[in-house]
Amino acid sequence: MALAQSRYARHRTVNLSGLKTPLVRRLQSVRVEHILLIGILVFGIALRLFRLNHQSLWLDEIGEGSVASTPFPQFFSEVRYGAGAAPLDYLAVKLMLALFGHGTTATRLWAFLCGSLLIFLTYKVGLEFFKNAAVGLIAAFMVSVSAFLIFYSQEARFYSLAALLGLLNLWAFNRAFERDRRIDWLVFALVVALGLYGHYFLAALVATEGFFLVAYWLWLAARAQWSRTVLRRAAGQVARFLAASIAGIIVFVPWLLFAAGGTLNWGWPAPPPLDLARMHQIAVVLLALAPLNSAPSWNLVAWARTDVVLLLAVVGLIVALVRGRAQVLLLAVTPPLMVVLAWRADQVAHYFWAERQVIAALPLLYLLAASGIAYAGARLWGFAGANLQPNRSRLIAAGLIGVLAVGWVAFNAGPLRRVYAGTWNVKEDWRGAATFISTQACPDSRFYSFLDEHSSYGFAWYVPTLAPRSDSIFRAGNSGDLLEVVRRAPFGPHDWMVVTIPSAVQDEGGTTANAVLEGGGWSFRDFRGIRAYYRQPTCGH
Repeated sequence: MALAQSRYARHRTVNLSGLKTPLVRRLQSVRVEHILLIGILVFGIALRLFRLNHQSLWLDEIGEGSVASTPFPQFFSEVRYGAGAAPLDYLAVKLMLALFGHGTTATRLWAFLCGSLLIFLTYKVGLEFFKNAAVGLIAAFMVSVSAFLIFYSQEARFYSLAALLGLLNLWAFNRAFERDRRIDWLVFALVVALGLYGHYFLAALVATEGFFLVAYWLWLAARAQWSRTVLRRAAGQVARFLAASIAGIIVFVPWLLFAAGGTLNWGWPAPPPLDLARMHQIAVVLLALAPLNSAPSWNLVAWARTDVVLLLAVVGLIVALVRGRAQVLLLAVTPPLMVVLAWRADQVAHYFWAERQVIAALPLLYLLAASGIAYAGARLWGFAGANLQPNRSRLIAAGLIGVLAVGWVAFNAGPLRRVYAGTWNVKEDWRGAATFISTQACPDSRFYSFLDEHSSYGFAWYVPTLAPRSDSIFRAGNSGDLLEVVRRAPFGPHDWMVVTIPSAVQDEGGTTANAVLEGGGWSFRDFRGIRAYYRQPTCGH
């Protein structure tokens, strides 16, 4: 009887295996890390998609959308004069607008796609640099819930692209460094060119990689007592790096020559000298969502969110170096170097500082921190789970991963709430203003804004039919002073003005623009950050 049952069992097994379809076999070959990665991607994309169009496009987004809508070849001239603007992001936004229309979501769609791809690329860079899937998965999860990265995945500017291209550069460099094949260096050259066309500050990565490569081979040659074989290999790889870098830069030179005539001095006060306290506060903004350009402050919660990540990053760096992963030095050196170079560039160009300029440094900090978490987790698990049975250990591990993931989301709940509530870096409500103006204005109304046609006057981006009757309030008043304009400009009885609320209520010589306008019979309605002035219409509304 037992023999018959055994034969039946063998026969049943053979029959079932023969019925396996290619799809079933493929599903059975899926590894746990791939399932976790898919879950992280879905979660991160959902966080970036949630309330994507909740806030109106603000000044800078409307400016980019307006430039992106400009026909060729005028498009390139418009990009040329943008603050720190390289053409790649504008071209991609132009494509999104052509495919999906003129709305808020369509304008932000490219930033959303870049932010979503960044999660996957973080996993790949973790795998490349640390040769450890756990590091890639942990870093990808940290990136997926980063409030700073989510915010800029929902803003139609080139910052999300800069973070993506920065990681792509490091991924391409590491593959070329380890494999040293012509095809890999060719890919690296292409990525260098893409990076420069995406964000100028990514040039810092190429310089850092060059210094690392020379230092690495000098260290290796010294250990090998200056062996000719090692020196020959070093010279060959450095030459290939230089050739690839120069090729990428040459591809960028036409744009560099064209853009060289743009504005080099933006007129802002130069940032003060950079010190360690300010460097730490920059990390607090990036990691804990302190206000942009904020001065160092004693905020225990924000500091805790920041210093936990920085401490884990230090541990992760040390562990990776001990394990012979010298290239992780690039992840550690690049963030402070980018801050120093960007700060210095703002001092020279008299441009205002904002931490989003170095957004490409943020995923690198998470990668190092993920290395620290993976090491600590492996040590603890090796101590606690040594005597557990396999099935039980897998269940406990899955439970711990779930608890830690929920805990990390809760740890970042405050910054995430500020992003979704629209209370961090609040955006002007041009959408609301445009809707109100378009429904209340008279046929003979004219519309004046503190913006100009470069930004579609703000409201005209949302209602393009207003553009022919729109003008800059300062051009109309022939003055750069708002108070003087509202006193002297010959506005018609049905005309409208849109200004920022702070400029309207700013005290100048004992009065304000708001007081002058209200005294002249103007009414107003506020929309987040901006104020629309109008006289009571008599055209039937």
